[in-house]
Amino acid sequence: GAASNGPSNDDVAVLVADVQPLPERLVTRWPADADALGGLRHLLRRWLAGHGATENEIYDITVAVQEAAANAVEHAYAPGTAAFSVDAHDEQGQIVVTVTDRGSWREARGENRGRGFPLMRGLMESVEVEPADHGTSVVLKRTLQQAPKPELEAAP
Repeated sequence: GAASNGPSNDDVAVLVADVQPLPERLVTRWPADADALGGLRHLLRRWLAGHGATENEIYDITVAVQEAAANAVEHAYAPGTAAFSVDAHDEQGQIVVTVTDRGSWREARGENRGRGFPLMRGLMESVEVEPADHGTSVVLKRTLQQAPKPELEAAP
């Protein structure tokens, strides 16, 4: 039930976040702030573990997503204000994580853009950058070892 005169709302929220099962699809928004990355990593690790990812897979995917999120933070228009979103879901054993920021990736924005892409590509099966009207999405995909094998299903 609801806590009354007990811990503050913040404490209750943290408690609930730790015991509640995570949703099948993770859809989260974060401030464009480097401090948000720790919380993102923690949440993503728990979500991936719930989907049967191995320690190595959890590490690789988390590092790649953090790299994409760091790019989003770095290219936000103003610190702290613009949010980026992270959407993670499981497509028959393939983890698909989309990191979307509100910045646009114009070539003129410096040479650093795309730093981390070789790292992300080394950790994931595919990394795609999709420009959108109001920002940029990076779509990261990795199939889990324990994924159900579609080819073992009966032919239609």
